[in-house]
Amino acid sequence: MKVSKRRPQYGCPRLAKKRFVFHSRYVYDESMSIVFRDAPVSAASALASVPKELALWFRARYGEPTEIQRIAWPVLLAGGHVLISAPTGTGKTLSAMLPILGALIFDAGKARGVCQRPGFPMNRGVDTLPSPLPGGRCNGLRVLIVAPLKALVNDAARNLQRDLDDLAESCLGRSMPRIGIRTGDTPYPERKRQRDDPPEILFTTPESLAVLLTRSDSSLLFGSLMWLVVDEVHAFAGTKRGADLALSLERLAANPSGGSFCSPRRVGLSATATPLVQAARFLTGNRPCTIVRVGSATPPELRLEALKNRAGNVSERIGALTDPARPPSVFDSEKRFLSAVLARLGEEIPRYRTILVFTNSRSLCERLAWGLRRTVPSLDGRVAVHHSALSANRRRETEARLKRGELAVVVSSTSLELGIDIGGIDLVVLVHPPGDVIRLLQRVGRAGHDPSGIRRGLVLTETAAELLEAAVTIASARSGQCESLPVVKAPLDVLCQHILGACCQGPCEADALYEMVRGAAPYADLTRDDFNDCLNYLRGVDREGRAWLPSRLRAEGDLWRVRDMRTVRLLRRNLGTILADQTVPVALRTSGATERGEDLAVSTRVEHRTLSPVGELDEAFAERLTPGDRFLLDGRCLEFVALSPEAAIVIEVSGRPRVPRWGGDGWPLSAELANRLYLLRTLAAEALHEGQSALRNLLICDYGLSGAAVELLMAHFQQQEAVSEIPDATTLLVEVVNVGVDTEYYLHTPLNRTGNDALARVAQWRLGRSATTQVADLGFMIKVRGDEFDPATMIRRLLNADGFAVDHAASLATSDAVRRRFGRVATTGLMVLRNPIGRTPRVGGEGWASRELFDRLRRRDANFILLRQAAREVADEVSDRDAALTFAQRLPSLTVRTRRLDRPSPFASAWTQQESGPSEEPLSPAEALKRLHAELTNAVRTQR
Repeated sequence: MKVSKRRPQYGCPRLAKKRFVFHSRYVYDESMSIVFRDAPVSAASALASVPKELALWFRARYGEPTEIQRIAWPVLLAGGHVLISAPTGTGKTLSAMLPILGALIFDAGKARGVCQRPGFPMNRGVDTLPSPLPGGRCNGLRVLIVAPLKALVNDAARNLQRDLDDLAESCLGRSMPRIGIRTGDTPYPERKRQRDDPPEILFTTPESLAVLLTRSDSSLLFGSLMWLVVDEVHAFAGTKRGADLALSLERLAANPSGGSFCSPRRVGLSATATPLVQAARFLTGNRPCTIVRVGSATPPELRLEALKNRAGNVSERIGALTDPARPPSVFDSEKRFLSAVLARLGEEIPRYRTILVFTNSRSLCERLAWGLRRTVPSLDGRVAVHHSALSANRRRETEARLKRGELAVVVSSTSLELGIDIGGIDLVVLVHPPGDVIRLLQRVGRAGHDPSGIRRGLVLTETAAELLEAAVTIASARSGQCESLPVVKAPLDVLCQHILGACCQGPCEADALYEMVRGAAPYADLTRDDFNDCLNYLRGVDREGRAWLPSRLRAEGDLWRVRDMRTVRLLRRNLGTILADQTVPVALRTSGATERGEDLAVSTRVEHRTLSPVGELDEAFAERLTPGDRFLLDGRCLEFVALSPEAAIVIEVSGRPRVPRWGGDGWPLSAELANRLYLLRTLAAEALHEGQSALRNLLICDYGLSGAAVELLMAHFQQQEAVSEIPDATTLLVEVVNVGVDTEYYLHTPLNRTGNDALARVAQWRLGRSATTQVADLGFMIKVRGDEFDPATMIRRLLNADGFAVDHAASLATSDAVRRRFGRVATTGLMVLRNPIGRTPRVGGEGWASRELFDRLRRRDANFILLRQAAREVADEVSDRDAALTFAQRLPSLTVRTRRLDRPSPFASAWTQQESGPSEEPLSPAEALKRLHAELTNAVRTQR
């Protein structure tokens, strides 16, 4: 039975596709047993569904229940798995937790539940769950809450404990459930206490959950589990951490080693996820699920401004920043933009109590905070920085001050996007477009942190190309056209961890283990061959059964067992998918410091207690520091003093700092936005042919632009049309520019960076000679020596769809992208150990795996399971073969139009202005030296 009332919604009439929303109380999706609920009951009915004492306490503390709570409470009390989707600040956490608390505190019999499996719990000799404690509290773990960040775990636990303390005062004589936290920071005595006497509610992360599941007595801990709450579902679904969590959820539901668990009810919380069916499938696999959802009561107020013409004279104080890694012309342009951003923020600061600024890189985050502290002295210590390269203590301090209302401006990269409670934010400013609609809504959603609050967002752009991108992003957000939730495809390195972890719990049958794994949504299409290859790798044999690697599993008939307890300890020390880049900690010398230049061994002993952690630097950046060098971190100018075995020791000074650069910053435009941006160009070309007034109406009426933004974009389109032409959906525009003896071909496509990366790699591979490429969103450039080709003929040959996948795989086989990815895959897949037992990690870590191990394995078995996984990841995430192949298949139907120009057109020029360059990462000095040595050695051998 399907019941739905459908009504199309339109945002930008020429841009938007039809969207369907559900208006009936029940909507069924028969293919996945999904039920949608979006009709709230009355506040009185919602409160009547929970115990009276709990309802009285809630009304006294929070007032009337929110819309999402009025929908979710009856659904949760009815049973089954539930996904709750609502904007930030609408009470999602209590929409899930209040019915659970009611069962734990006021209905212990229901909380104890009934297990249908005989012999439960394992090894206890009883067939019933423990009795409730005096006062009605149940002993044993009942609720497991998984969050993506340790900071989010601590914050959520602190908030829930505050509610329980207040509830205890209202419900005298009632015992409250105990709360525990299990993360990598939990000290051993507390971990032991949790094993011996588990709390009723445990907060944890996916990594710590996986560690808990390696214990042979894990059924004692999880045997009484009734609810499993996953916070920020959207943050997990499309990542390896999500695959890791999905496998842990399946292991909790069906213990593959033969022990007994009660399959807990799963409750997911998500602020932004599209489509929700995909999020529900990630949460529950193919099990039935009810989706509870509400939209934002008030749409966000989104403003867009172009600062291209606002930048005046560069402030001398801002000009004190240096960045040797950036060309002078580029850096001067960035300084002008930074000056304009600071001036614009200076206008907003007096109007709002608290402003949260998001950037797309940690480097820009540091520069903005430093600039604000120097140019707005009235802020007087009320500016803070928050990003992942800062120490945990510094981030926690900033979060606490922000929540207490002590900060006027906080500048962050991505670390404050998720739902850490930071109190009320009046305005969110985005410096540069965020790259996708979901991230825009998530960032702006941090403002107005209550159901009736106004979510104000201001997007500041630097160039006309950025303005164009931001306009499409905001238009898509207003019409609800969010990107689809990404799906991670059966990562085999993560699977290896969980196969070994399941065997640590007890002996496992391969068939049962395979079926359990396929119950997790990311592994629904896992082939038996891939599964068997993982088993063989862990057993240390190839497909023919020949031993060639260290063995960690052994087969005994139909059962698979872990080799020994050392393997168990090794696994626990190396679980997880979070692989930190090689970094150097930074410690600030605060007081009692010795003079610069004194003997480090002596001074470190004296002043050890005066060193406070600040953050960390990329190893490649830290390697280049010499005493006296100054750089930015935590928005402060720090001077490098010396390198101790533990950290780089610095002091705070005033002066001319360098700007550190961290790896991993930046991301490509989403594929959906790239297509919409290309479509806007087509619409603009059509409107421009009708006259300037038609183009103006398009930008004002369909995209909500006004003032300087309209004039800047009109000039941008007119310049492109005058110099070259605006590409449309039926044309592949190729612009040819001669530069000395070289020829540059600029190809304009509707693909994002990852799709264009695949096109560029195949074209470069097929050229079969020296050529360079530059990849960007909406196009790529090929540079070759000479100009003897007809461009149209050459491009059709280079991008022919026949054999495209084979040539793409060949171009990636020995590329730096696959080598570097293999280093990470080998670490996740337990081939290279982050934390070996009894010895220090191998020098070089992932770099050693990328340089040495990669080549050795390719020579031994080019089809090795971890090599395949690395190639798959690059093909899916870095170089999107599928999107490129689709474009190549469309190419015969497109007209290839060639324009010969004296210089790159305005559209092509925007590619060189993008912050992130080609997908290949820069080498560290040690890696560059080793590669140079290998190249010289090969050259000498060739000459001989």
